[in-house]
Amino acid sequence: MHDGWDYRAGRWDLGWVNRSVAVVVLQPDGSAKMTLCALKIWQVIHMRAASVDQDKRYAERWCAARLFPEVSTREGVERFR
Repeated sequence: MHDGWDYRAGRWDLGWVNRSVAVVVLQPDGSAKMTLCALKIWQVIHMRAASVDQDKRYAERWCAARLFPEVSTREGVERFR
């Protein structure tokens, strides 16, 4: 796995340092389901959004704020891209 978004097996994975920190899966009704696990593996968050794009943007911001607290959220998101 590499850093950034990767699509495989019907899901989007946001990778950072060879691990998945967010997973976004498109649901049959067109919404998206997201799982976030950026810092502590036991603190997993499950969410739903209206679309995959909305979930991916939220995941980037959420993970950037937790993984890169020393920089702005915008700079943290750029590290994933």
